[in-house]
This record gives sequence, C-alpha cells and structure tokens, in this order.
Amino acid sequence: MNVQAARLGRLLMAFALAFMLVTVLRASEWAQRWRPRVVTLRTKPRHGTRRTLSALKLGSLLLGEWDLLAEALRELARLLRRVARGEGLALVMKPAA
Repeated sequence: MNVQAARLGRLLMAFALAFMLVTVLRASEWAQRWRPRVVTLRTKPRHGTRRTLSALKLGSLLLGEWDLLAEALRELARLLRRVARGEGLALVMKPAA
C-alpha cells in the first residue's frame, strides 16, 4: 500500500470514529440539556417531525465554546469508562417517562 492510501485510510478511520463518538455523545443526558441549541429543522418532515439533532452543529458548537467542550469531554470520558467496564451504551439515555 502506498503512503497516500495509508494516510487516507487513517483519516477516514478518524472521521468515522469522531462521528461515532459525537453520535453517542448526542444521545447522552448532557446533550439533552443542550438540545435546544443543537436542533436543526428540516424543510420537509420525516418520521412525523421536522426536528433533527445535527452532529455537525454539535461538533462546531463544541469547537467554538471551550467550557462546553470541557464538559463534553468529561461526559465522553464517563461514556468510555462505561464501555471499558463492559456496561455498554444501550442505556445511556433514560427512557422517557
């Protein structure tokens, strides 16, 4: 494999990992508190709603506000500790009452 292909492979793997982490993070209780700032409205409803949580908007918000980023990193560390203990991420969000 040439050097460019290896670099591109690592870059794509980093993007995929970052997307997975942001996706898991946005399903956490922390993200639910920030939901009003991260919701994006679609032009046409899908699945009965126009609202969607934007991973791109969440990522840009995290990069723009350092105190928010620090809080997000703490939440991400908590989620990763759950995975390390074998608890998984299935019950990260509390079921709606």
